[in-house]
Amino acid sequence: STTLPIEDHDLVSGQSDYTLETTHAKVLKVRVKDSNGNYVTLKNISRRDLSDSQLAETGIPWGYDLLGNSVILVGTPNYSYTSGLEIQVQSPMAYFLTTDTTKEPGFPSMFHPLVTLWTKYFYAYPKRLAIAKDLRQEILVMERELEEAMNQRDYGKAKTLSVSREDYGGSALNGSLNYNPKGMS
Repeated sequence: STTLPIEDHDLVSGQSDYTLETTHAKVLKVRVKDSNGNYVTLKNISRRDLSDSQLAETGIPWGYDLLGNSVILVGTPNYSYTSGLEIQVQSPMAYFLTTDTTKEPGFPSMFHPLVTLWTKYFYAYPKRLAIAKDLRQEILVMERELEEAMNQRDYGKAKTLSVSREDYGGSALNGSLNYNPKGMS
């Protein structure tokens, strides 16, 4: 038995809609097997951006869209394959119970003190204890650090570049931008 967050579905000829089996936070990757049993990774696309002819395509799926609790394949398969659809999902939530004694939060252990900080804050704030403000500030700082750490994790996404526009004080010149800073003609 596996605990990996991967769902396998039978790929059915003529069927493009596959319901997710688990409650999940995020679909990370979708792959299908072609008629020879080789995996093909599908692109995450939006059906809204596709033409009617693209939506009507059949053959080996090449993309997918997420609608509600369904993965909709683009390029409806014209073949069937047992366990031919693989959906990798972010692990479902596992809630704490009062009987849990060994379960750990699902984020890096260096940030586990957030659990006790929030517990202390939820006790202190309604009672208007002076320490509530300090606890809240400590929580905000640690949550920012956690967010930064989580954003730096790599889920295999391709790196992209984007243009950043900088003003460098040009707007303070009220439109009288000097393109010849040394006064040369």
